[in-house]
Amino acid sequence: MKTPHLEIVGGGAVPLSGHCSSCPDVKFYPTEKTAGEIQKRAEMKAAFDRHFIQKHLRDDASQAAARIVREATQD
Repeated sequence: MKTPHLEIVGGGAVPLSGHCSSCPDVKFYPTEKTAGEIQKRAEMKAAFDRHFIQKHLRDDASQAAARIVREATQD
């Protein structure tokens, strides 16, 4: 089973966004006030870390089973 991780899309001239590799509907966007790509990546990483702790470290048995089946049947 793969550990969920942050996948970042874009950069440079394209605005950055990110999502959880295990939760495709969970998106992360930097705030408009954040300047610079490094700061934007850091802000999204912090948001992902909060998501990871809340959702992936606290799975109960039924949630974990459903997630494992979903991950195994992807692709």
